Amino acid sequence: MTTAQLALLLGVDRSTITRRVQAGELTPAYSREGHGGIYLFDPAHVAISIAEVGEE
Repeated sequence: MTTAQLALLLGVDRSTITRRVQAGELTPAYSREGHGGIYLFDPAHVAISIAEVGEE
């Protein structure tokens, strides 16, 4: 799942996803750091992360 797909799923901007990754709140399955870095997410892991946030 791409950053754009995750942002659409969560109803947020792509920059929000990037900020959450940088803050350690989301962990991508794959990342390439640097200018225009790429993050790919495992849908199953994202579902668990969303559930954990909802429990707080």
